[in-house]
Amino acid sequence: MKEPTEEELDAIENEINKVEVLETQEVGRAEIIMDILYERQEAFKRWGDQDSRDNPLWLAIVDARTSYIEESMDEPENLYLEIIQAATILVAWAEAVKRKELNNVE
Repeated sequence: MKEPTEEELDAIENEINKVEVLETQEVGRAEIIMDILYERQEAFKRWGDQDSRDNPLWLAIVDARTSYIEESMDEPENLYLEIIQAATILVAWAEAVKRKELNNVE
């Protein structure tokens, strides 16, 4: 078996680095999704089913949460949580839209 060339070794190392980056991104993405799901579960326990809200009210809630994100821009320790909470509200809204769609409710 012949020894790999420097170019082949570099190509292999580059491929390994790409895999490591992708794995890191996937772990980070999975952690974020888990945080959103956890927050969604907690919100459901606290507020219950919110399907009675109409789209303009959902939009107002999202808008209010967006202002909290804006206020946290200089507070990295709070920024992540505010973004997760906004995402949680969007998931709740999407759930309500989907349930209404499945139940043929407008």
